[in-house]
Amino acid sequence: MESKYTKSDIEILIATMNRVNFDFLIPMFPFANYWDFSLVIVNQTVGNPLISEHEKVKVINSSEKGLSKSRNLALANATKELLVITDDDLIFKPDFESKITTAFNHFENPAMVRFCSEKTENVLMQKYPKQRKQMLNWLDILNTISFEIVVKRTQLKNKQIHLDERFGLGSTFGAGEEQVFLSTIKKAGLNLCFEPQVLVVHLQPTTTHKISIEQKYYIQGAVLTAIFPNFYRFWFFLKVFFDWKQGNLSLKDFKLANKYFKSGRTDFLVSKI
Repeated sequence: MESKYTKSDIEILIATMNRVNFDFLIPMFPFANYWDFSLVIVNQTVGNPLISEHEKVKVINSSEKGLSKSRNLALANATKELLVITDDDLIFKPDFESKITTAFNHFENPAMVRFCSEKTENVLMQKYPKQRKQMLNWLDILNTISFEIVVKRTQLKNKQIHLDERFGLGSTFGAGEEQVFLSTIKKAGLNLCFEPQVLVVHLQPTTTHKISIEQKYYIQGAVLTAIFPNFYRFWFFLKVFFDWKQGNLSLKDFKLANKYFKSGRTDFLVSKI
């Protein structure tokens, strides 16, 4: 079958802060020059602006705070069709572009494809399905990390889908933006697929591995209420069970988790976009 998408359809969206040069991009692409790729960089700064001299590297300097604000700004300024959502401390695999085009040419009209990531070279970030999936279920969505996501620009634009800026680093709820984002795509009736191929290595612990039980369940109270407004309690108990089973939550911590979950839910319900 003739390919529909090629490498020229890929654009990489990077949210960063207080950059004065492009040195941070060099380790992200150790196998090539960063200016060989189409990049949209949102640099949150109140200092000197970051200026690009490369045609394929677009920079938007912004004084607004919040990761989701940066990602929405990047989405709004993107021009290619396949958009890679990424952090500024990742290492891309040399064949990441061919993996993306292969997946989007295989699936039937996907709005998003989730890929795999590694925490060190050849060590997966988590346990992933072994086979491709045409549609992600809710557990898949809840376990997706932002830098595993590639979206199709026109499908999001047509449905006016963007990230909820109440979620993510620098926002009221400091994580969970990718889960709420993907739930919006799923509820819009668009296809969310899975491709068991690794795109990036992320050597640093993710946000959810750095936060306390109190922070984690405060955020979960907001996230699960946003995604499952009528069934949030079921998903809370499921989350508690999995955390307990994996040794991340003791029985004595249940009351604490429940307290902060309720607090996050209450604050979400009174918050405004």
